[in-house]
Amino acid sequence: AIIRTGMLFIVIGLFMILLLPYEWSLYLAFIVFGFGGFCMDSGSNSYLSSSPDSDSRRNVPLIHFVYSTGALLSGYIMIPFRNLSWRIGYAAFGFAMLIVLISSFAGSAQQEDGKSRRGESKPVPIRSIVSNPSFIALTISLMLYMTAQQIGSNWYPYYIETTFKASDAIAAAAMMSFWIGIAAMRFLSSILLSKGLSPILLSAIGLAVSGIGQMLAALSGNSTMALVWIALSGFAAGANIPCYIVEVSSWYPGNTFFVSTLYLLSGTIGRMVMQPIAAFAADRLGPGSMLLLFSSFLFV
Repeated sequence: AIIRTGMLFIVIGLFMILLLPYEWSLYLAFIVFGFGGFCMDSGSNSYLSSSPDSDSRRNVPLIHFVYSTGALLSGYIMIPFRNLSWRIGYAAFGFAMLIVLISSFAGSAQQEDGKSRRGESKPVPIRSIVSNPSFIALTISLMLYMTAQQIGSNWYPYYIETTFKASDAIAAAAMMSFWIGIAAMRFLSSILLSKGLSPILLSAIGLAVSGIGQMLAALSGNSTMALVWIALSGFAAGANIPCYIVEVSSWYPGNTFFVSTLYLLSGTIGRMVMQPIAAFAADRLGPGSMLLLFSSFLFV
């Protein structure tokens, strides 16, 4: 129900762009998108991580791999609508998602059976979860990672463009290489976790290597090597989010929705709070020095 609610709000946001020709309506539509995305992200993570299937540890990274792949492809899918209307393109996506939403009700009986199986684990009191030092440490780690990831994805293109006087295509490739790295690791991590590798170990090593990659990108002498190091940074840390969900959900199998929601809340805070500071640092020190500064978040 939560996933479907999220899909419905995204459909509403898409049609708002089509029907409301005002600037303020775009801001409102993106608020609607944010709420819908929150529901879909939290609901899907909760649904998969609470699955009784023995392959559930593999499913969580795979759903994030699919998300990353969609993020890479969506811009290219919209290109054919350039000569028609961007609004028509958004409407086409809205119709497609509406069809998927309506079709999802065809499997309601099977989902109800699955829901009864998932209800076997008893939830733990929330107070005992939030007072667990290990839970606090991993959640703060996730928040710091999301800060560094968001700042990197926002500033890599600008850094490539201004530092190396690169063309628009090369600057855009910075974002592309970053997300290709993330998507590749999320696919690989599903295999590694199914082989029994510790999610904590995978996250810890990944964050450290990601920090090194971002430092090398900021110190690189040419745009080509900078793109390589950016891709490495994304690849190394790509498993951190799904690994957090896999690990903490295994501690509290009856609280998977709460765990998924905390992941979203901590990630959202991490993405928002430090953005003005990053802009101030980039303005005073330059984008390369700013990226060096925020690579420390990955090491922390």
